[in-house]
Amino acid sequence: MSPENALSAFHSMWDLFPEPVMLLHRNRTILATNDLGRRFGIPVGGRCHQLNPDAGDLHCRQCRANEALRTGQAVTSPSEKNGMPLTAFWIPVQGEADLYIHFGIRTKALREAMTSA
Repeated sequence: MSPENALSAFHSMWDLFPEPVMLLHRNRTILATNDLGRRFGIPVGGRCHQLNPDAGDLHCRQCRANEALRTGQAVTSPSEKNGMPLTAFWIPVQGEADLYIHFGIRTKALREAMTSA
């Protein structure tokens, strides 16, 4: 898939998602972010670990991107942000060895949405 097609597919699928979502390169460069991510100021061209004040120089200690890219499978992990529980996702882009999607879903909000449906 060409880079233009990958970006177009990302925006078509993720722009309306109700949490910030990033398309990343293996080297942690942010290639794109969805509408909410742009509104939150996630910098395209920056490195994802630069968004986390507790991160090291190369990646966050809880990062599972390498595992997702190595196995070709989505990886999830419970986490916390600002005292709120969330589930973090790292999902490899099928057919693209160096690209993955990363986002978190606030667990409490998801649970509430599922029980009210």
